[in-house]
Amino acid sequence: MHLDPTFWALVVGIGGWLRVAPVCGTTAFGLANIVALALLGGPAVAIAGSVVAIVLWTILWLATQEPAGIGWIARRLAYLTPVVVFFAYKAAGDWVGVRAWLSTVEPLNQVHTLLVGLSFSYTALRCVDAAHGVLGKNVPLLDPVGLAGYLFPFHMLLAGPIAAYDQHVKLDGPIEVDWAERLRKSLNDISTGLIFKHVCAEYLRIFLFGFDAPLASRGLIDTAVLFVYLFFDFAGYSRIALGVGTLMGVPTPSNFRAPFAARNITDFFSRWHMSLGGWVQRNIYVPLQLKLVRQFGVRRALWLALATLIVCWLFVGLWHRLSFRFAVYGVTFAVVVWVEKIMIDRRWLRPARAGTLKAWLRRGLGMAYVFIVVTLMLQIVMNELLKP
Repeated sequence: MHLDPTFWALVVGIGGWLRVAPVCGTTAFGLANIVALALLGGPAVAIAGSVVAIVLWTILWLATQEPAGIGWIARRLAYLTPVVVFFAYKAAGDWVGVRAWLSTVEPLNQVHTLLVGLSFSYTALRCVDAAHGVLGKNVPLLDPVGLAGYLFPFHMLLAGPIAAYDQHVKLDGPIEVDWAERLRKSLNDISTGLIFKHVCAEYLRIFLFGFDAPLASRGLIDTAVLFVYLFFDFAGYSRIALGVGTLMGVPTPSNFRAPFAARNITDFFSRWHMSLGGWVQRNIYVPLQLKLVRQFGVRRALWLALATLIVCWLFVGLWHRLSFRFAVYGVTFAVVVWVEKIMIDRRWLRPARAGTLKAWLRRGLGMAYVFIVVTLMLQIVMNELLKP
């Protein structure tokens, strides 16, 4: 998509449209985004996305109304519907039996194909974030067109990132912009992303597998190289999306921040796929941890944190793929992060004075520890992760 001239023509056109549009920013972007989806993915994808937005908007609107019965049901549907559809969508893609059955039921197969075109793994998370914003934080409910622009922004469809709903709503407010600085930052992010994706990642792939061979891991060395490849590939897409969002003026979060410089696993995941981490923190970790602490007391907070982390990481694992290996992957990372939390909270690893040899050694060892642990964890799931 990023090498398609139509994509870049749309980026420039939408950026200009958002400056002169006679309607509020979210609606203006929503209208332009539907056109972009129709041109890039086909009219059916644009129509399917519009239907998803209208259904979610209707549920959220009902959830904000006074009648207790309708509102109560709609509030639960606002969270439950995206989750149920998401797991059905993932099962259709990840489970061989469901996929084989689906291919025999043409209407459902077409629906699944359209959801794939909308990158529904990401769209489902945005649906939940919108519900949490409107119902949990009293953020205004956008109109259906504006909501459509938030749920499936064309420049973020390929590989995220996941913008927060309350940040997207700010597109309707007054925005003071230094146009020269915006252009400079945008071109820097886009060019960096293109180099990451089409130079660094591609050279690594060709070096390891050749021009036409599929990606696969034959051992830890392959997995370690693929770990670096995945960074350049994923961070490249995300950096392009960030630059395009900046150019158009659409809130688009940064997704990576020097993850290989992390000193521990907790630090690593505050730098890797940051928008997914932010989504999990907003929508699962903080609400669940607060609820558990209120119910069982502060004295059990440490053990409750383990339970919350397991729920969060189990979700993250299954979000990538519905499989036993990814469940193990998620739960193991939850335990590692929890152990690190204990060590940090109890200061068993006292920070060394900055600039000393000890500090530099500890930093180097920490970076090596992160790379080794993540590589070992990826070894469990790499071949499943690379499946189409």
